[in-house]
Amino acid sequence: MKKLFLFTFLVVLIVAISSCSYDDSNDIDVITPNDSTTTAIHKIN
Repeated sequence: MKKLFLFTFLVVLIVAISSCSYDDSNDIDVITPNDSTTTAIHKIN
């Protein structure tokens, strides 16, 4: 019973991980000189 549970868990885990692929190969950002790469919004006083 323990081996069956472990096998089922591993199969479900592998399917879940393989279905969550993220491809960012087309996300090319042009960075100019003195350009900030931070994404936080700063409050200007």
